[in-house]
Amino acid sequence: MLVLSGNRIVVGVTPSSSGDFLSNPALGFTDKKDYGLRKNPVVQSICIHTRMGVWPQKFVANTKDRKWDTVGVKNASNDDRIASWHISIDSDGSYVSHLDVVKHKAYHCGQCNEVSVGIEMFQDADGTVTNETLDSCVTLVNFLCDRLGIKKQVVNELGILKTFATGKKTGDAKKDLAYLEGGESGVNFSGVFGHRNATRNRGKGDPGDEIFKRLEAFGFTRVKVS
Repeated sequence: MLVLSGNRIVVGVTPSSSGDFLSNPALGFTDKKDYGLRKNPVVQSICIHTRMGVWPQKFVANTKDRKWDTVGVKNASNDDRIASWHISIDSDGSYVSHLDVVKHKAYHCGQCNEVSVGIEMFQDADGTVTNETLDSCVTLVNFLCDRLGIKKQVVNELGILKTFATGKKTGDAKKDLAYLEGGESGVNFSGVFGHRNATRNRGKGDPGDEIFKRLEAFGFTRVKVS
């Protein structure tokens, strides 16, 4: 189930049989350094990721449930990275909520964290993404846009964009992967973008082109963003 403002909501795709972080705490991020509370719980955008960020991608029908939507959060909670995301979508299209979409700030996209939702799609090491994963992502994104008042528009440009960059150079090489002079940090954008639009350390396969094509086919507007 999705978790929004403490409410558990069933969306029109298959939630994981394991539940969500409210019904099953093991599905939540357990290390408090990996996430925080939003200062102002107004969500303006959705950032889509793939697990591997591999390019080129292949698309197939699902063959099995990889259990990644329940295992991935455990691995992320136990490693040394400071990282989290709100929703995982597995290879069979099932999904898990690891954080409250409205209350919690996930650390998934640096400067955009405060105002965005992070969705991770399962991807195999060879670049394969299943149709079930993509279809569930479209359904979840559409629901979140309706529920949170996010504009149904998608960015499909490649590479880091000024709109989602940071204009503050820190001297920290990792943080400065998101630096562009005059960057706006995504604060004023309402819509859907990819991790590749906000940082240089992932590339075209995060999340790839296909999810944006499918959102556009579903009725989302493609917009030009600088």
